Amino acid sequence: MMPRSLLCATTVLLMAGAVACSSSPKGVKDGCVKLRVAVSPELLAPLKAVSGSACGVTFAAQPPGKVADVLAGTLENPGLPAPDVWIPDSSLWIATARRTDEGAQLVPAKGTSLASSPIVWGVPAALAVKMASSPQKPAWRMLLPAKVSNTAAAGPALAIPDPGTSATGLSTLIATQQLSGTGKAGLQRYATALLAVRSLAVKDVGTALKSPKPTIGIMSEQAALASGGKIIVANPVEGTLSLDYPYLVTTGDEAKRKAAETLLGTVRKVDFGKAGFRTAAGRAPAGVSPLTGIDAKGPKRLAAPDPEKTAKIRKIWNRVQLGARLLEVLDVSPSMAQNVPGTTTARIAALTRQIREGFVLSPDFVSIGLWEFSTRLDGRRHYRELAPIRKLGAGSGASKHRDLLVRKIDAARPVQGSYTGLYDTILAAYREVKRAYQPDVYNTALIFTDGMNQNPYGGLSLARLLKTLKAEYDRTAPVSVVIGAYGPDIDEEPLRRIAAATNGQVYVSKDARQTQRIFQDLLVRMLCDGTDCPSNP
Repeated sequence: MMPRSLLCATTVLLMAGAVACSSSPKGVKDGCVKLRVAVSPELLAPLKAVSGSACGVTFAAQPPGKVADVLAGTLENPGLPAPDVWIPDSSLWIATARRTDEGAQLVPAKGTSLASSPIVWGVPAALAVKMASSPQKPAWRMLLPAKVSNTAAAGPALAIPDPGTSATGLSTLIATQQLSGTGKAGLQRYATALLAVRSLAVKDVGTALKSPKPTIGIMSEQAALASGGKIIVANPVEGTLSLDYPYLVTTGDEAKRKAAETLLGTVRKVDFGKAGFRTAAGRAPAGVSPLTGIDAKGPKRLAAPDPEKTAKIRKIWNRVQLGARLLEVLDVSPSMAQNVPGTTTARIAALTRQIREGFVLSPDFVSIGLWEFSTRLDGRRHYRELAPIRKLGAGSGASKHRDLLVRKIDAARPVQGSYTGLYDTILAAYREVKRAYQPDVYNTALIFTDGMNQNPYGGLSLARLLKTLKAEYDRTAPVSVVIGAYGPDIDEEPLRRIAAATNGQVYVSKDARQTQRIFQDLLVRMLCDGTDCPSNP
């Protein structure tokens, strides 16, 4: 009979094979404990070198995000069994797997790092030559623009792996958050950055780099090395984060756990440097040419991700994906023809200029509608629809919804001889947003006015409006009323009571040119609220 040690060595499964033997009778075949090991795809090749001291282990390349969902038990039809050992590309996936009780029982809070690879900017070799003399160096702060823009920046495009499915992409969000600044201004900058990242996110960076337009990709240092010189590494000037490839035992079976511990000793002996990985401590692969752009000492390091803050970042990224629904309602009563104090600019001109800029700069996935109001604009109604709530990017060419909004806001004029049917309009706008409420999206009626309710035709009283809003407000499907109030005629107290009835907000200013502040605050409210915001100390 073949000796047991030889039997183990010859039954290695090189689907990408490795080995582990145990004397436990449970799950044993020919003296070997069967282990299913899910690994991040780039680890599969170096793990094929594992052999010798164990058997019955099968490695399979599987996307870390999907494995995390399998272990958490959140997939109805996962299509693959839960692994006994899991080696994702980053410890950032651990919290995703442990978000349920089932996952928390299977997945340890920390693993043993087998290798590492910094997150870098990968520049195609031909483009790197052209950029060599440029004074501008790669920096995460390039993703922190002063304001939202839906137009492409000059220079090479930037491709970022989807943060929802890629630890490299999520690391990009974490890095920009750390550098966004403190307080409300920091949150506003970060919210703006998230919209920028959403427009740059791609499923596959490698494919994006093949685009005719010069493109730089966010990737791991190892992925750049694996290109064989086609991609040159550029390190962000502020520092970066790294993938850490943790080894995680994810089975409750005692025999398999013992076999998995034995396997760990084996895989830690693998020379991952041959495949372009650094050691867990950050030592560079041997013999790497400086022409690759790699610094043997490694790039500067940003602070290690905070688990609680990372969870908040994941949450607001999911909200970014969904966008927002806004119904913007413009006061066109006669007082809007008066000039902004100290200028020759009418209130309506100053306000519509700011609103127009919001339409132009907001991303295509945001949905916006437009009304105007005074009194009796549409039969007995005090408001008139100028454009329905639709995504700004809907349509094509010059017939996009954004273009319609711009034309309508440019044409807005005060209606002489009318009054201000504010309360009736607020309730109608609230109900319109609520009528087509979309879950998980920030649903808001945004009212711009320069005065108080003046309705000689009767209509709602303040008390009746407040009672109705409180009765109709649904915390499980919230719609907020946000009011931008301008000028010396504002009666602030009732407006605050109206906004409070729907968990909204009032912004009071003497100058309609400060409207941009409302849009900045709305952007933060769209993504997070209070304790959900990942702020810096």
